[in-house]
Amino acid sequence: MEEVIELSEKKGSLNSKAEEIKAELEDAKKQLAAYTPKLELHAKLNAIYAEKSDKPIRKSDLAQIARFLRSYLANGKDEQYKKRVDNENKVLDRFTFFIRSWSKETTDLDASLLSAPEFFKKLEVLEKEGLPKYEDRFRDILENSTKQNLINLFHEIDEERRDIKSRMREVNESLADAVFNRSAEGSTHLIIDVKDLKLPEFEAFKKEQNEIIAADTQNMTLDNAESYYHKLESLVSRISGQDKEFAGWRERVLDARQHVSFQGREVNEQDETLDIYDSGSGKSGGQRQKLTLTCLLAALRYQLGSRKSDEPSFAPVIMDEAFDKADSEFTDISLQLFSDFGFQPIVATPLKGILTLEPYIGSFAYVDCKERKYSSAASIQLLTLKKMLRGETGDASS
Repeated sequence: MEEVIELSEKKGSLNSKAEEIKAELEDAKKQLAAYTPKLELHAKLNAIYAEKSDKPIRKSDLAQIARFLRSYLANGKDEQYKKRVDNENKVLDRFTFFIRSWSKETTDLDASLLSAPEFFKKLEVLEKEGLPKYEDRFRDILENSTKQNLINLFHEIDEERRDIKSRMREVNESLADAVFNRSAEGSTHLIIDVKDLKLPEFEAFKKEQNEIIAADTQNMTLDNAESYYHKLESLVSRISGQDKEFAGWRERVLDARQHVSFQGREVNEQDETLDIYDSGSGKSGGQRQKLTLTCLLAALRYQLGSRKSDEPSFAPVIMDEAFDKADSEFTDISLQLFSDFGFQPIVATPLKGILTLEPYIGSFAYVDCKERKYSSAASIQLLTLKKMLRGETGDASS
């Protein structure tokens, strides 16, 4: 009997709960009737919760599930915000890089999202023109055009330096046969030594040259190729003379004559060095005059002749009142230098200097200026000239 009563009470309790559930279900249906669910969102939320738990959803769990979903979505929103900020910063960095690299193309733009439409228009144009396809062409120009032209320039500078030393050897061959000084011990001659100055600018230029030659442009990354290009651009700008600031640098680097200095060395017949001439300082007037003339003739020989056997066939040197204050020994040595170097001196001198010059002069002309207004010139024979020097009268033209 007691069991029957107990079962009856349980039945009543269950019926009561069933009625409650039925009422809640009806209430839920009424609420759902006023709400149109977004099926796609509903499916996503179910999927999110399913990753957390595979248990059936009960009414008593709804509050907990709601808190979980709100927390999940809030965290996801923060993560998405961070991603958006990161992406925006990356875009702005590319805008900044583009402006810095191509300033002439972006004068009206700044690195902000407001300029994004204009940047994307430029991107569209670049993609439409197929600019990325020219990467291989860019590398080819770096390797076979720009780089090769610079290598040719480096080679030409080196050739000029070698040419200076080679031609000075030829000059020294001529100097070896030209007496510089005479003494009881014998005669001496001058040797011009070429010394490398090792200018800091040129040494740095050579280092830059070696880096350019050694660069493997075909296997560079695009970023490295662009960096290499900017290095070449800077060097070409300095070489081309576009920037006046580098005018002095350009002369010191490109002019091979600036890379060397010249030093005179007087040697005897046994090739022993007797004196060194860095300049004429500390020397007597006659020594300086002799050194100057010798260097002048060597410079002319350098410019007008090539090999020793190729003496200039027509190389007159005109001098006014030359040797008028020089002693006979210096005059004799100087004129012999002209002969040794293959030059033809044309000397204007007072009559008193004629006898010293006579052994080296092939013909004479007498120039007279009457009343300091009327000039005339007449060819004159050596015999007649000597009579004139002794004070004998005669016609200068005879």
